[in-house]
Amino acid sequence: MRSICPVLLVFVATVCVVVAEEADTVDSLPDMTIVGSKQEVSTLPASGDYFDVDDIRLHSYDNIHQVLRKTSGVYVQEENGDGLLPNISLRGVDTHRSQKITIMEDGILTAPAPYSAPSAYYAPTMGRMSGLEVLKGSSQIKYGPHTTGGALNYLSTPVPLDQAGYLKFLYGSYDDTRAHAYYGGMKDTDSGRIGGLVEVYHREHSGFKTIKHSSGDIDDTGMAKTDSMVKLAWELDGDRKQRIELKLGYTDFEADETYLGLSEGDFDNDAYQRYYASHFDNFSGHHARSYLRHMIEISDETRLTTTAYANKFHRNWYKLNDIKDVAGLPAGTVSMSQALASGGPALAALKGENAGIWRVKANNRDYQLWGAQSTLGTAMEGMGADHSVEAGVRYHTDEVERFQWQNELTVDGQGNVTDISYGAKGAAGNRLQTAGAIAGFLQDEMAWDRFTLIPGVRVEHIENEVTDRNKTEGKQTGSDDVFAAGVGSKYAFSGQGLLFAGLYRGYSVPSPNDSISKDLEEETSLSGELGGRYQEEGLGCQVSCFYTKLEDLIVGGYVGTVSDTDAENAGNVNAYGLELKTEMDPGVRGDWGVKMPMWLAFTYTDATLDGDATSSDPESIFAGGEDGNEVPYIPECQVSVGIGIEAGRTSCELTAMYVDSTYSTANNSSEQVNPITGKPDARFGEIDSRLVVNASGRYAITEKCALFLNLHNLFDEEYLASRHPHGPRPGKPFTALAGVSMSF
Repeated sequence: MRSICPVLLVFVATVCVVVAEEADTVDSLPDMTIVGSKQEVSTLPASGDYFDVDDIRLHSYDNIHQVLRKTSGVYVQEENGDGLLPNISLRGVDTHRSQKITIMEDGILTAPAPYSAPSAYYAPTMGRMSGLEVLKGSSQIKYGPHTTGGALNYLSTPVPLDQAGYLKFLYGSYDDTRAHAYYGGMKDTDSGRIGGLVEVYHREHSGFKTIKHSSGDIDDTGMAKTDSMVKLAWELDGDRKQRIELKLGYTDFEADETYLGLSEGDFDNDAYQRYYASHFDNFSGHHARSYLRHMIEISDETRLTTTAYANKFHRNWYKLNDIKDVAGLPAGTVSMSQALASGGPALAALKGENAGIWRVKANNRDYQLWGAQSTLGTAMEGMGADHSVEAGVRYHTDEVERFQWQNELTVDGQGNVTDISYGAKGAAGNRLQTAGAIAGFLQDEMAWDRFTLIPGVRVEHIENEVTDRNKTEGKQTGSDDVFAAGVGSKYAFSGQGLLFAGLYRGYSVPSPNDSISKDLEEETSLSGELGGRYQEEGLGCQVSCFYTKLEDLIVGGYVGTVSDTDAENAGNVNAYGLELKTEMDPGVRGDWGVKMPMWLAFTYTDATLDGDATSSDPESIFAGGEDGNEVPYIPECQVSVGIGIEAGRTSCELTAMYVDSTYSTANNSSEQVNPITGKPDARFGEIDSRLVVNASGRYAITEKCALFLNLHNLFDEEYLASRHPHGPRPGKPFTALAGVSMSF
């Protein structure tokens, strides 16, 4: 594992921040957010949530899955215990690589190529964020191109209003080392207020799994990630507020991660082991991101924000793909999932205890996106109502270039490599996909006293291009036109409470290759919600009922496939449910002199197939799905609770999350058998229910310096979290993390 020394980061950061002055507030541009703040959640005409910097830093969260446990209507499919490649679903859509939700950082699309390849093999680092926004209802109008499942917006550290700095250092289980530092601020000059921010975040650990082999175990199954960011801001002098901001960021990421899981028996014996055939597996990625944003208040009622942006991402996941010509079996290839479920010589070959050929594939890909977006907001009166009108337009282009190859490693009965056959680069995939989109939306928030109505519409025109250099067709082109529309409403029945309701049409677009070569239809949704919200000092509650009908569900090419399988329209889904989130602090309400925050987030979901799945692809998790079957990885019930205490310099919180059992595939079978091929397949079966408890504590040495202790999976609950990519995978065991933070 290659990494930089976190101690050096701490030293450099400390030198930077010790001379800084105190700052109590921070500043950020408008139109970077989709919710706004914790206070603005109470005025939303739909379901949503906002997690601020305290929510993230108290628990030292670096895994977005852990942050999202505190809200309702959100489901996650765990994969490696760290949320490095998150699988997130909102309101019952497919969880795979979060491809059915719109993911943004500071209001800018951040998935590597959201049109050309929406699977999120890059996600912003949660540990460096100042906030996270979740919008489930009403997201279809302003945010695309995947609007059937809602939107997530990560908020990076803003430029402080005054000179300020921050430093945090943590160390814990499995040599988990984290360092986070930033310094910045604004100053008055003759040209206006000018300032900036410099930030570095680093994390590395050795991993909680061990690669087992008779020649000696390998303990390094971890990762290393370094994020750096620079922001420059200029608030111009003038009669009207005007601000320009430039952001440049870079992420270097490496992980010894694998697609290979375990057999059922080996999982029961030692869930945290890995097989020797996976010891070459490594993911490396590099992500560069930038934007230049300008905001001007044209008048007291009108504001225009324009942003130009560009991101670039390279990744190569060099990993075991399958095995071939196993001793004791007929010549040919055996998938990893088949080997895990069937056992015998194939499983022995994965363990390095039988001769054969390991086929290791380099999933080498380059992604780019760039574009510009502009939003105009204005307030006016008319038709007896106060209007707040927003109109936006975005030109966006993204592309993904696959340049993949596969090597064959011949091994003997002890797993020793005796020969390597190097495949031609590009032979396992040499394809360029490009999508160019023009999108626009119009929304009018019309308020009559206590009642507000918000109609809106969104349209997109997408031009697609595909060039497969391993085929003779040459460049192929096509286009798609999609639209979303809906109306939301809210009624404020008191100063603290409101009712809300909405009905929306959403869409999720196919990739260029799937649109052109397979003529796939866009996935569409019709969703409705009805709910209410109440907020007063020390008490808050939000409850909503939702219904979503998904048509022409786009599935296929699922993580864990043997090849780059094309997607398909696999059928329809009905999802309905109940969401409840409530917070209370009896210490505040009773004026006890101490705070005692309590919270509960509950979600009931019934997400089932509406008709038999039309998928016949053996690599699809929807293959063999029948009418009424449950959607994979969407539990019927999940509930999170938390209770804390804040007294003097000490604060602590205990949280627990329960998740129902579910199925990993739509055929809803507990048998490890692929319904299409009839062969053993470890990806099919059930997922455990689990109850995971976390604890966090903070002690303020001074007003600006604090000690932290975070305990995750307090009772060391061992559970099967996922059967994908290939076979049973565990959740993360008990871990402890301790450290210190300083602000200046």
